[in-house]
Amino acid sequence: MWKKIILNQFLKKDDNLTFVKYTNQDIDYQKINNLYIHIPFCRKMCPYCPYYKEKYEISKAEKIGNSIVKEIKLQAKNLKGRRIDSVYIGGGTPTLMNKTLIHAIDLLKSYCTIDKIAIETNPDEINEKVLSELDQMGCNIISLGIQDFNQKYLNKIGRKYSVETALNAIKSVKYRNFETINIDLIFAFPDQSLEELDKSLDIAINCNVDQITLYPLFTFPYSSIGQFKKLNKVILPNSIQRKRFYYYICKKLKDNGYQQISVWGFLKNGKTKYSSVTRDYYLGIGPSAATFTGKQFLFNTFNLQHYQNQIDLGKNPYSIILNVSENLRKLFWLYWLCKQD
Repeated sequence: MWKKIILNQFLKKDDNLTFVKYTNQDIDYQKINNLYIHIPFCRKMCPYCPYYKEKYEISKAEKIGNSIVKEIKLQAKNLKGRRIDSVYIGGGTPTLMNKTLIHAIDLLKSYCTIDKIAIETNPDEINEKVLSELDQMGCNIISLGIQDFNQKYLNKIGRKYSVETALNAIKSVKYRNFETINIDLIFAFPDQSLEELDKSLDIAINCNVDQITLYPLFTFPYSSIGQFKKLNKVILPNSIQRKRFYYYICKKLKDNGYQQISVWGFLKNGKTKYSSVTRDYYLGIGPSAATFTGKQFLFNTFNLQHYQNQIDLGKNPYSIILNVSENLRKLFWLYWLCKQD
C-alpha cells in the first residue's frame, strides 16, 4: 500500500512503468559513464539465485564470448573517447570466462578510459590461475559470494564448497593488489538463530576484508528455493525476526569499525566501495544485461540463441524498453539512493 502512495505522489499522468518490445528506437547514449558485462554461466545452479544464468558448457560459453566481443564492437561509436568510471562484471560466474573478459577489457580500453573494474565470483573458483587472469584484466575490486560461514546453511542453499574453502579464498585474494575486497553474506535462513548469525559475523570481521555486504534470504517465487518454500512449506523468519537480525548486524559491524554505506553494505578504512547496481548511467553488454541512459531503460534478450543471432546481424540485442521521463528518472534515482547496494 505504501509503495502505491509514494508512486502516486511522484508519478505524473503521462508516466508509464510498462516495458514494451524494442523495435529499433533511437537510443541516447550521451550520459553513459559506466558499463555492465553479464556472464550467464554457472557450474552449479544455486536455488536461491534470481539472475539469468545457464549451466556452463565450454562450447556454448565460447560462442557467447565471441558475441560479447562483437557487441562491444557494435557499441564502439558510443564508447570512443569516453571516460568510464567503472566496469562491473557480474553473472552467473564471470571468472568462468576470463579469457573472453581479458579480450573484452583490452578492446574497451582501446575505445575509452576505464577507472575501476569490479568482478564477482565464488570462493571455489579462486585459484592462482584465476587470480593471475584477474591481474591481467586489471581488476581493482573483487566480491566473493561466501554466503555463510556455517556449513549447514551453505549446504541448504546448494553451495557445495566447505567453510575452509571460503576462508582460503579470502586469504588468497588478500595477497593480491585489489583496492577493495567485498564478501557477500546471507542472513535470515530458516531456523537460523541469532547465535549462529553472530558466529558468522565474528568470522567475517576476523577476516578483515574491506567490505561486508549482507542480504536476507530472498525467496523469489520463480527461483528454485521460492518453489521449494511454496511446495514444502519452508518457514522463513518473520519480519520482526528479520529486523532483529538486521539491527544486530548494523550495530555489530559499526562497533567493529565498519561504516554503513547502504542498506546492506558496510565498508571500512575509507576504501572504494563495491557496488553491483548503483550506477548513474550504464551500458549493458551480454545476454539479459540492462542499460540505463537516463531517458531509456532497456534489457538485452535473455535467449542465448536470439542474442547471438542479433549480434551476427549487426543489431543491438535489446528485447524490451521503457521510456523514462525526467520525473521518472528522479524517482528512479531516489529509489537507488535509498536502496544503495
